[in-house]
Amino acid sequence: MSDQTGTNWLAERKIRNRIPQPFSGLVNLMLVLVISEICWYVLFSPSGVLRLYTPNVGVALVIVILMVIHWGMDLFDFWPFSRSFLRNTHPLLKGIVMFAVYAVVGIFIQYCVYDQFVGRFGALFFSGTWLLASGGLGQYAQTARENAVYAQMMLNTCIIFFTILWLTGFQYAPWQGAKKLTRSFSVWIGGLLVALVAFSFLFYPHIAYQFYPPQIFMAPDPWWQGWAMTKSSLFHFGWMVPALVLLYWTNMFWEGRPFCLIQSTWLRGLVTALSVVLAGIVIMLVSNGIMDWYFGTEAFEGGSTVEQPAWRWNHVAEIFMCMAT
Repeated sequence: MSDQTGTNWLAERKIRNRIPQPFSGLVNLMLVLVISEICWYVLFSPSGVLRLYTPNVGVALVIVILMVIHWGMDLFDFWPFSRSFLRNTHPLLKGIVMFAVYAVVGIFIQYCVYDQFVGRFGALFFSGTWLLASGGLGQYAQTARENAVYAQMMLNTCIIFFTILWLTGFQYAPWQGAKKLTRSFSVWIGGLLVALVAFSFLFYPHIAYQFYPPQIFMAPDPWWQGWAMTKSSLFHFGWMVPALVLLYWTNMFWEGRPFCLIQSTWLRGLVTALSVVLAGIVIMLVSNGIMDWYFGTEAFEGGSTVEQPAWRWNHVAEIFMCMAT
């Protein structure tokens, strides 16, 4: 009886000491903004400590950490953290520990898996270090690094997109009857395989043309050039990120609706895939039309900055990244 009384008293104390809404939300927002600003200054600011800001390196690091967070939260349901840790640990400590783990895994993937393993023993263009060691284009350190992390960014975006598409459309099919970790690892591997296939068709042809002279015997001329007015694979980045954000919104705001209303698993997955890809392309084209109006000029191949089609496609993706954040 006394234990029960003590438990009730503790619960009442927690409720009584909690900051009421909307003030608790404002406090959380202020903390997030302050922490984000500190992290940006330390990591990315030109006058900060690490100065990681470049066109691609800082963005690549953020994307790989987001990919790991997506794996941990959406795919593996917070594994390897225990339920008792999730229920009983103070939210501040829990958030710090979980983010630290996800960030370390993300950094390991970027600087060890890609840079020292894949780039060394597999596809050289994933590693600035080994591009630099190879000579040729690699003699320019910043160029080699930028090209390598660009490839990482595009592959990681494919991995996130196809994994969340699988979870939204197919859930854990065809492994829904398996144990939790078995089905999670199965979808994880499936998402990686589909992402690699998509990367080969949507991004690799551009990557081969980043080098001088172009690696014409390694990849075909980018097949989307006639539509996109550019050889840049940022054209695919421009529709994939909005489609990815739509999937996140579907899960966060509408609990999977309207796709979850389709009972057939495979039909639901097919409809989800076609819908979000088509919606992503429409969003990209409409956004480009808005830019035509805003900048007072249409995009054209060889244009300067805001007239460059690749710049337009990339900034559609960046706008929707901000919306997702």
